[in-house]
Amino acid sequence: MILPIILLGLVMPLALAFCLGRWRADLGRRRIIWYVSLPFPALIALPSLFLVVSTLLTSSSRCGTDACGMAIGFGLMGLSAAALFFGLGLALGWAGLALARSNGDTAGSDTFE
Repeated sequence: MILPIILLGLVMPLALAFCLGRWRADLGRRRIIWYVSLPFPALIALPSLFLVVSTLLTSSSRCGTDACGMAIGFGLMGLSAAALFFGLGLALGWAGLALARSNGDTAGSDTFE
């Protein structure tokens, strides 16, 4: 269950950056990298943030012995996973864009023109 999520978080920015870099040459480098690195972490961060905020707004009489603390801990782990995937998405988006926009002409690369 965890492995497909991790693969999706790592493969999606690379593939999207490659596709956008190859077929949308009018978009700038920064814009493409932001576009490809944000969707997956946002899918993780929004429910985690909702969980943390709703738990913080819950009255203490509704919390069990340690239920609210565990819910906040789980939400904070989700937010840290989203930050990790965002950083990896930036790096992999940059790599995918570099692969897409490389011209591949190595014949004249050693000459000074």
